[in-house]
Amino acid sequence: MEQVPKKGMSKGCLVALIIAIALLVIVIALSITCYLKRDAVIKWGTQSALTMVKTQLSKTPVAGVNTEKFGAIVDSFLTRIETEPLDYARYQPFVPILQKVGGDKKIEKGEIAELVDAFVKYYPELEPLSVGVIEETPAATPPDTAAAKPDSMPAAQ
Repeated sequence: MEQVPKKGMSKGCLVALIIAIALLVIVIALSITCYLKRDAVIKWGTQSALTMVKTQLSKTPVAGVNTEKFGAIVDSFLTRIETEPLDYARYQPFVPILQKVGGDKKIEKGEIAELVDAFVKYYPELEPLSVGVIEETPAATPPDTAAAKPDSMPAAQ
């Protein structure tokens, strides 16, 4: 009795092929969904990142940054971005600044200043809210040595 050679794939290979095809269909479906809902995904990401920055800034304040005014400009920006259509050309320069601020766990005054400038560039009408977010610290002035008179100093004995 002669054995007939098997034709086709083994069961294990067939199962692996079916799983790979199913994963490919899922990835394609998710890609299409993300593309169709890209505005909502971008707005959600922006809201999440800015809320995280605002929360972190309120927990650990940065010297020279007014957290209340920063919170107000963030809230105003988020309200506008949720209600208005997204302009990708204007939004594109905003992304690296947001990534830089949220990338490290330490927020600095310069990063907040860049972020506020990005808010104002995207929505120029937010400029009045940007006033006072970054508090200017006066430059240290050296002591006036000319004002001290040699006669007023006690003599050393």
